[in-house]
Amino acid sequence: MAMLTVLLLSAGKLKNVLFLLQTIIFWHVFSMTGLVFLSPIQNNCLQLGGNLASIHSLAEERFLLSMSLTGSDAGITWIGGNDAVQEGVWLWSDGSKFSYQNWSRGQPSNFNNRENCMEINYGADRGKNDAACWHKFPFLCSRKL
Repeated sequence: MAMLTVLLLSAGKLKNVLFLLQTIIFWHVFSMTGLVFLSPIQNNCLQLGGNLASIHSLAEERFLLSMSLTGSDAGITWIGGNDAVQEGVWLWSDGSKFSYQNWSRGQPSNFNNRENCMEINYGADRGKNDAACWHKFPFLCSRKL
């Protein structure tokens, strides 16, 4: 399948917008400029008519990892998973079923009983990790077209 890549410059920051034609999803990488909790980040995605990104397959994960590498120097990127309602029960902010696992080795750990949000591109295996929600990372939004 074909993939169209569009690069936008906004307020001096490079933003990547990719249209993944085979899944008909809009992806947007945001660069964060300050300490922000995930609720306002999710609100940014909602204003675009989407949610923080969810992962349901290896192909989606690889695509998001490619976006996280271009969207940030560190590479670690917020996505829409959280277990804030019940520890250990992971949900996607878009309401879709949480079925694809692929956590980084030893994760999720809930370190200091404070890690309720999900990031990707963590550690040597670049998998998913639970993290405290106040870290400053870029984030990925998605919406159906």
